[in-house]
Amino acid sequence: MNDCIYCHHLLWEGNGEVEHTDISLANLGVDPDTLEMKLRDFDLARLVRVRDSTGPQGTERTGTTPFMAIELLEKDYWTGKIERLYRHDLEGFVWVVAYYAWAYDQGQELAESPVYA
Repeated sequence: MNDCIYCHHLLWEGNGEVEHTDISLANLGVDPDTLEMKLRDFDLARLVRVRDSTGPQGTERTGTTPFMAIELLEKDYWTGKIERLYRHDLEGFVWVVAYYAWAYDQGQELAESPVYA
């Protein structure tokens, strides 16, 4: 997971500023050859070369709801009053870990999980 977060940070802060915007359990995968976790599925990502500093950029409606930052689920985000920030995607990683801890046991998804209650 640390490698995914590090990669995510490099993409976000890099030259092209790649904002993944959809951190979720489904968008993390394991390379079968190296068994390393990888961040994947960049179809909803944004490539931001120049940020518009005149106002928030919070009107992009991307993300998997159970793994989105709490702040991005508020009405102010959907009306453009909250700018999507790096910490929002970082919170997505926290929700992925919490979900995995609650819904899986030794790599197997539990049929009876607190997540589904």
